[in-house]
Amino acid sequence: MSADVSVPKENAIHPDTTESETPVENFRPIKVIVVGAGFSGILLGIRLPQRIRNIDLTIYEKNDGIGGTWWENRYPGCACDVPCKSFCYLFGVTWDLCDIMFAKLTCSAAHSYQYSFEPNPLWSSYYSPAAEICDYLTTVAKKYSADRFIRCGHRVTKCDWNEATGRWSIVLPFEHEGYNSLITASR
Repeated sequence: MSADVSVPKENAIHPDTTESETPVENFRPIKVIVVGAGFSGILLGIRLPQRIRNIDLTIYEKNDGIGGTWWENRYPGCACDVPCKSFCYLFGVTWDLCDIMFAKLTCSAAHSYQYSFEPNPLWSSYYSPAAEICDYLTTVAKKYSADRFIRCGHRVTKCDWNEATGRWSIVLPFEHEGYNSLITASR
């Protein structure tokens, strides 16, 4: 039975409150809107549904594909620019030893740009190209079904918090359709 039965104040543990006998597994629905389908947006598309019941999740991505900056930047030579070797410095490993270690581990700078739960030991180069990192993100989003929440080609142009209603108002222009869409999400 899912009826919400309130306990009279005189029987409550704290007299200023009323307790509810609603089962704890009856979670209220929650609407979550994420702006952007880069590393963080994809991660939220994976983890939020794993941890929150009754979630209505939408990830709005302005581009026609997912991957954030790795989808957007396509200029010649665009690649990861943070070498793994920078971590050797933090741990006091000499550069020569670091070169040997990374040669044996086939490490690439792109190791800085991957999820700990989905490592990719097959990066093509030390400074992996943007297209390869973007492909990795697309593969991970599909593997964990985060892509089902992503709406590409939807640019969020405005977000306003209404303190009185406890809701966000998010505006998405659909210029090709000639109108704006106003979406609200409660806290």
